[in-house]
Amino acid sequence: HQLEFIRERPDVQVASVIARMATDDAADLVVEIDQDRRARILALLPGAQRRQIEALLGYNPSTAGGLMSPEFIGLGPGEQVSAAVEKVSASDLAPGTLTTVYVINSGGALSGSVFIVTLLRSDSGLRLDEVAEREPVSVSTDADLPEVARMMTDYNLVMLPVLDGEGRMVGVVTVDDVLELTLPSGWRRGFGLVRD
Repeated sequence: HQLEFIRERPDVQVASVIARMATDDAADLVVEIDQDRRARILALLPGAQRRQIEALLGYNPSTAGGLMSPEFIGLGPGEQVSAAVEKVSASDLAPGTLTTVYVINSGGALSGSVFIVTLLRSDSGLRLDEVAEREPVSVSTDADLPEVARMMTDYNLVMLPVLDGEGRMVGVVTVDDVLELTLPSGWRRGFGLVRD
C-alpha cells in the first residue's frame, strides 16, 4: 500500500509522510523508491532525519546496520535514575520498543543497559552506573540477520544494541524488525500481512 501511495503522490506529499515515520521504517520505504526520485524526496526532508536515513541506506539491508533504528535513549553513567525516568517520560519513541535505557560513556561506547522496569524500581538518587547491567549483549553493524535473531533469542531481548567499528553505539534492532524478516511469507499471507 505504501508503494502504491508513493507512486500516485507528488514528491512533497511523499516527503511529508516519510517525515512522520520512524527512521528505520522510513529508510525501508525510501530504498524502494526509484533512485532519481529518491534524491528529490530526501532533499525535502528535515536535515537531521535526512542524514539518519542516508546513514541507514549505507548499510546492507540484511545486516544489523540495515535493520537498526538510530533512535534509542543513551545517557551517561553519572546520570541519576530520576533523570533517566524523566527522559523516558519525555521520549516520543514508540512505547512497545522502549524497554531499555543504554549507558554510554563519553566516547560513545556502550558500557551498560538498564531496563525501564529497573529504573522505576530503583532509588531515584542512584546513578545509572550503579543500577546498570554491565557488558550488555550487542552486535556489530555488519552482523547478519541469523546472528541478530540468534542473539535476541538466546538472551530473550526485544532490543539489541548495534555498535560501529569503533565500538560506539549507533542504533538498536527491535524484535519486530527481525520477526518481519524471519517469519515465513505464507504465515504472514495467512494473516493478511502480505499481498500475493
